[in-house]
Amino acid sequence: MEGIDVYVDVLFLINLGMDALCLTLTARILHRKIPMLRLWLAAASGGIYGVAALFLDVAPPMTWLADIALCVLMCWISMGKTRLLLTAGVYFLSSAVMGGAMTALYSFFNRMGVASLLPNGEDEGSVWVLGLLAGLGWLLTLIWGRVFRRSEAKRATDVDITVCLGSREAVLRGMIDSGNLLTDPIGGSPVIPVRRESVTEMLSLELQNALCETPFRTEALLSLPEASRLRLIPTETATGSGLLVAILPDAIYIGKKKEKRRIRALIAPIPLAGTEAEAVVPASLF
Repeated sequence: MEGIDVYVDVLFLINLGMDALCLTLTARILHRKIPMLRLWLAAASGGIYGVAALFLDVAPPMTWLADIALCVLMCWISMGKTRLLLTAGVYFLSSAVMGGAMTALYSFFNRMGVASLLPNGEDEGSVWVLGLLAGLGWLLTLIWGRVFRRSEAKRATDVDITVCLGSREAVLRGMIDSGNLLTDPIGGSPVIPVRRESVTEMLSLELQNALCETPFRTEALLSLPEASRLRLIPTETATGSGLLVAILPDAIYIGKKKEKRRIRALIAPIPLAGTEAEAVVPASLF
């Protein structure tokens, strides 16, 4: 009975490490951010499920459904409901790739006799080897993510955004942000948050007043001169969900004069804090 307790502990740690590794890898691929607490809560739910599965006698079809449901739940816990199906799909692929890689490394180290060097013997030692590999893989993923983020930040130089609305035009200094995933749920166009003060002169006085209301009144937006251009964009942050008012300009150009190209996007005038840029441009536009 004592040996079983040790095996359950090790199995939980292995699943915990592997789930944390795959979730972290998924977040890096999708340019998503995971709060550390949510990451480990999601990974712990996977570890508990892995242990509980030992004691459940369930037919394979139900087991597969339970596995899928758990993976979706883990993605929801760690990264929220935004693009949940896409997140779960990438997580499935990451799990498959990492599972194959860890199995190959596990077999390699066992053939090299590494497991037999551990004090608990070859059988139990080989399980610990897999656990150590999972933890090492998660650590390497974090290090790679930090290096990638730094190199990406160096490449993300300032970019000029030219917004045309009616007879007025504004040239904004923007920054490229891979974490900006805002899109119009109807047309699918990317949304560029812009500093409200930078586009004030392009907006009617009524729209300026409506944007300053907290919360804004939806019915008031319908009576504005720009009503046909307005879109409500759902947002989700660590502090909760909400809506942004976005505007469809006549045209938006991105880049310097010689490299300027037209793009289809919306702008969302908001108070931008924590940056000197006048616009936050999604990396998907490049």
